Parts: sequence; structure tokens; C-alpha cells
Amino acid sequence: MLIGPPYEEPAGRLSRERDAQFRAWRNHLPDAAYHEIECRIADYCETHDHVAVRYFANGEWTGSPWEPLLRACAGDTEDAAKFLGQILWRYLYGSQGTWWFHRPASLDDEPVGMEYVRQE
Repeated sequence: MLIGPPYEEPAGRLSRERDAQFRAWRNHLPDAAYHEIECRIADYCETHDHVAVRYFANGEWTGSPWEPLLRACAGDTEDAAKFLGQILWRYLYGSQGTWWFHRPASLDDEPVGMEYVRQE
């Protein structure tokens, strides 16, 4: 379960617009690559209580396990990060336990994705 601001009720699924964008990117990603990415996310989330997309890719896409996302997004690193964020959202939304999320403030006007913290 995901709980976000204002921290009163569980979060819902992705908006229709974001879901449509997810499906468009997903259509360009082979099933095996998607499964590998889900497994990497699951492995990380099983051993960490704090997670964010930047912990995975951190701007390094080429030659990384996340490169298939970059190819699925026609080489656009910002879109690849959003796609990875949506995969992470879907994983945590369907996972056991409760995760709280928020968007941290940006110190340098760079886009900052969501951060998630497992409820103890």
C-alpha cells in the first residue's frame, strides 16, 4: 500500500494520462527486460526501507541494467527516469506492507522524483 500527502488515505493507481504513457513506453520494452527490472526493484525494496528512483539509475543509463528503459524511451533520460518511477510505483502499490511517499524539495531546480519510506 502507498500513502502520500496529505497522509490520510492510501494512494490510488496512476492517473489515466500517466497510465497511457506507461503503456506506450512498456510497448517498447521487451518482456524479459521488464521482468529483470521488476526483479531488481523487488530485490532492492526487500532489503531497504528507503527508496527513490535516483538510487537506481542516478543518471547512469548507458551500460547499466536500466539501459533498456532508455531505449524504450527513445533515448530520453528524463522519460526513462519517469518510466522507472512508474514501475517502482506499481511495484510498491502492489507490495505487502505500507510505504509512505513524498516529493522532496529540489535544491538546484532539477527534477526530483518521489521518495518512499517503509512503515515499520
